[in-house]
Amino acid sequence: MTKLCAWCKKPFIVSKDKKKFCSNRCVGLAHRKRIILSCPVCSKQFSTLPQFPYRKKFCSYKCFCKNQIGLKRPEDWMKITHPNGYKGNKHPAWKGGKFFDGHYIRIWNGEHLPNGKPKYIGEHRYVMSQFLKRPLKRNEIVHHIDKDTRNNNISNLIILSPSQHSKLHSENGFKIGNKFGTRKNK
Repeated sequence: MTKLCAWCKKPFIVSKDKKKFCSNRCVGLAHRKRIILSCPVCSKQFSTLPQFPYRKKFCSYKCFCKNQIGLKRPEDWMKITHPNGYKGNKHPAWKGGKFFDGHYIRIWNGEHLPNGKPKYIGEHRYVMSQFLKRPLKRNEIVHHIDKDTRNNNISNLIILSPSQHSKLHSENGFKIGNKFGTRKNK
């Protein structure tokens, strides 16, 4: 047997004749005292709880946006309220495009990755490439002489090949990183 839900007016199949609502959600909504308001933009009627009539004035976010500046889509509302967007130095949490990742200081080089995220490079590599006035090759490793990865003065940096870098660390017994984590050479 099919009945109409007393709250949402959708048809549903009834096993017992006493059932008035299609779901527990509709039962809960129907038993709460609600007030009916009319949307000032589209005149559509919607219900809200009596303690929140001052909060809910519009039937949807779309109508809220239309009311603010006569916009059609919520994305347009964001463009007006935040014309510069939330990217880069325009973001309120911008810290200069520089952060410490736990091992090296990373800086934003002004480019973006294919997925739209900002591209960060090691500050030590940037400092060395500016000093040499050329981009560094992939196989050139910038080594910190005093082993302090936060000290990126040009006097503290040297370029080594991977084999020279590995040999230097193995002679001194320092930790060197690999893609599986760090290990101590003997």
